[in-house]
Amino acid sequence: MTAPLRVLLEDLHVFLPETFLSQSASIGEDVIHVNDQEGFGEGDFIVIEPNTDVEEYNTIIDLGSLILKNKLKYNHARLASVKRVK
Repeated sequence: MTAPLRVLLEDLHVFLPETFLSQSASIGEDVIHVNDQEGFGEGDFIVIEPNTDVEEYNTIIDLGSLILKNKLKYNHARLASVKRVK
């Protein structure tokens, strides 16, 4: 019996700028506050907490922190990683 194939997120996407949550974000919110918005813009596809049990993808629809297209599905602690995905 062969072991199941495991594909890591890093193998599928190229991560670009990274920032971190400056405050916690809760399920149902559609705005996240980050330490640095540089390198992020409207229409960018992002991942929050990649390679964790609470990994989730979203799209930025506006700046002023990061305003998201969809409400969060998970709670995320302060300093959680936010990365732009290509």
